[in-house]
Amino acid sequence: MALLERTGIAELGKIFQAQRYMIIGVGNRLAQDDGVGSFLAEELSLLVGKDRVIDAGLMIENYIFSLEKTTPDVVIVIDSVEFGKEPGAIGIFSLDEFRGVAISSHSLSLSQLKGIFEIMGIKEIIVIGIQPQKLQAGEGLSPRVMRAKENLKRTLVSLMRGEEIGDC
Repeated sequence: MALLERTGIAELGKIFQAQRYMIIGVGNRLAQDDGVGSFLAEELSLLVGKDRVIDAGLMIENYIFSLEKTTPDVVIVIDSVEFGKEPGAIGIFSLDEFRGVAISSHSLSLSQLKGIFEIMGIKEIIVIGIQPQKLQAGEGLSPRVMRAKENLKRTLVSLMRGEEIGDC
């Protein structure tokens, strides 16, 4: 299974090196794979610092003021996304691509989120989605989503540090 398309990886690498960015992980940790974005953000913040990563859990609106203080050009949202692939597949999307793609339901809709970010002057919103396997009540990630999270974490850390990455 390919982790990410090579063009998506290259674009993320350029963003991490050339622009101000913020990564926001969202998700419900009590709904199995829905929590993948939240878990990943927590782990990334320990590896690369809390100044670039927010674990928003279910309440992304609670972190709007943190974004306003850092004024990123690009926001990268990591979440569980149903996009019709095998569990654990990872896709990179612009927020505009979400017509017909279900993102896990949190307190703000995507259109509301986009509107708020545009008012704040954020130029681009990228969603990194991990295809879930299980979204029922329960703790922990399914094995395939856990592997995808670990692979994505290694790739993102390498890109944020400006390191070359091999095949994913």
